[in-house]
Amino acid sequence: MLFCVKSIDSETAALALAPHLAPGAIVLDLQNGVDNVPRICRHVPNPVVAAVVYVACEMIGAGCVKHHGRGDLVIGAMDTGGGHVVPSRAQLDELAALLVRGEIPTLISENIEGELWLKFLINCAYNAISALGRSRYARMTAMPESRTVMEQAVREVLALARAAGVRMPEGDLVAQAIRLADAMPRQLSSMAQDLARGKRTEIDDLNGFVARRGSELGVPTPVNSTLHALVKLLEYGGPDAA
Repeated sequence: MLFCVKSIDSETAALALAPHLAPGAIVLDLQNGVDNVPRICRHVPNPVVAAVVYVACEMIGAGCVKHHGRGDLVIGAMDTGGGHVVPSRAQLDELAALLVRGEIPTLISENIEGELWLKFLINCAYNAISALGRSRYARMTAMPESRTVMEQAVREVLALARAAGVRMPEGDLVAQAIRLADAMPRQLSSMAQDLARGKRTEIDDLNGFVARRGSELGVPTPVNSTLHALVKLLEYGGPDAA
């Protein structure tokens, strides 16, 4: 079962889904954010597989999706505690093979939490700035001013990950985040697309999560907090909104 709703709808969808799952069904969580798997597991007794999704696409019309780059997954098992069933390696292998047969490149990670946080810091760097600047990724990284803000947002997420005890992948993750624009130069963030349609965004589960968790752990997050506040302001409407 593919779990693909926005993070703001995770628990509502999990509650609605739980009575309809077959006992042997596996839930594949294909969402942004780093805390969706435990939120789903509170309501769903089935094994939940965490997935990191790397794909660039854009809704250019009703029922019409334009692909801008990539289209691969990283999956893994997370132990959320509370006695919940953790997906086995055999289940992961079977699921990965199924996805590959469907022409979806899929890797299995032994550190899926770190992989989720890597994608998370990329989301925190790109989504809000793309939405606020109505800008595609290549333009954001090419402009020194916006690139600097992106790098600052990433460094705050890395500081938060260290404080939270997350084992991040090795390497220069700031540079790695910026390089994503090379693979997805024409992408407009999903947050920008949501705002353009007057829809709620996932800002509370991205930069807003950084701000909240940073406050709890004593990690300063001024850039992410500012991005969160500005996107929330846009969510409330235009200049004539009450």
